[in-house]
Amino acid sequence: MKILVRVSGLLLLCVVLLLISGCTSSQVAESAISIVPTTVVYVLASGSAPGSLTGWATELLVVDADQRRIISRQQLLPWTALGFGRDPQGRLWVGYGQQVGHVDNRVQVFSENGQLMATLPVCDDPYTGFHFAHGRAFVGCAENGFYASLAVIDLETLAVIQRLEIRTTDHFLLATMAGDEQSVVMWGGGAEHGWLKVFDVETFAERATLPTFLVDARSILSYQGRFYVLNIRSYQFPEAGNDLLVLDTTIEPPQLITQTLPARSPLWGAIDVDQLYMYHNPSYDPFISEHRRYISRLNLTTGETQVWPLPDHWTVNSMAALDSRLFVAGQGGLYEFDPATGQLRQLIQLPGSRHRLMAVVNPAHTPQQVPSPLAPVSPLSTE
Repeated sequence: MKILVRVSGLLLLCVVLLLISGCTSSQVAESAISIVPTTVVYVLASGSAPGSLTGWATELLVVDADQRRIISRQQLLPWTALGFGRDPQGRLWVGYGQQVGHVDNRVQVFSENGQLMATLPVCDDPYTGFHFAHGRAFVGCAENGFYASLAVIDLETLAVIQRLEIRTTDHFLLATMAGDEQSVVMWGGGAEHGWLKVFDVETFAERATLPTFLVDARSILSYQGRFYVLNIRSYQFPEAGNDLLVLDTTIEPPQLITQTLPARSPLWGAIDVDQLYMYHNPSYDPFISEHRRYISRLNLTTGETQVWPLPDHWTVNSMAALDSRLFVAGQGGLYEFDPATGQLRQLIQLPGSRHRLMAVVNPAHTPQQVPSPLAPVSPLSTE
């Protein structure tokens, strides 16, 4: 059943969930909407499904965050759905890949109500990120790990108009990407160190290739021409002072600097106006055993920071901010975090969740302000 949803605020979350009996795509929490939601959260839920063709199942959930209910759910292809994005027309884009023994090249496009509109063959493993600018979709594809690719799709025809191979002097394992109205930035690991690649969104020309050292990233966020690369390896190398890498693309050539944060190893992030929220989890690296978890906030204008401790081992799978509200997915549910109290309020239960995030998509609203000078960050410590 197609449900018309009109919203004044929209954001996206992506979390991998273990789908268990009693939680199937045939269930719909609401068959009609009596109250038009003001804030909708999209959740990409994937996990093991014994008895299915591939042993894997994925659903797209549309959640009314204010009424704390699931509006609809749509079963997706029986493969690992990792990439998640929303284009200017409100359509949802889902990319597949990283399934053991299976390479996928498909991207699916859904209406904002969760109804399938198109399935597109794009490039191998199109799951590392989506960006939309100038009437085009930019899709990051991991390919084979020796090189990656950036596919450019016309948003009107949904045809692939360009496919760029991304290579370095050694191999390039693409992990994450982000973009703005001028640039697309991609980060991937190499044999000895990582690389940041910068491309022009109009000409598709490569603007810069910058090496990164002692860095591993799963999240890049853009704000006013600067790209914030969250370094989950910083717990291992605190002397490096590189919790956060800041790439300034407003100058030529783009300049990269590092910053120290009040907590190590930021993993996921979200920006609301000029506030950068981050979730810190050093144990994302399987070789590190650390029970402490934090949410932090960095004011990108003033440099002020604040840190809130979370319960030990509390895992956040994704986070997104919109209109001064911070949403996080993890610990078996979807939550809203209140910075005033440091408390988490559960909005819906997502039972059996596994704490492994696949992708994070920024909210649709993009601040339009004049860039201010980069503010310093006080090197406080919570270790």
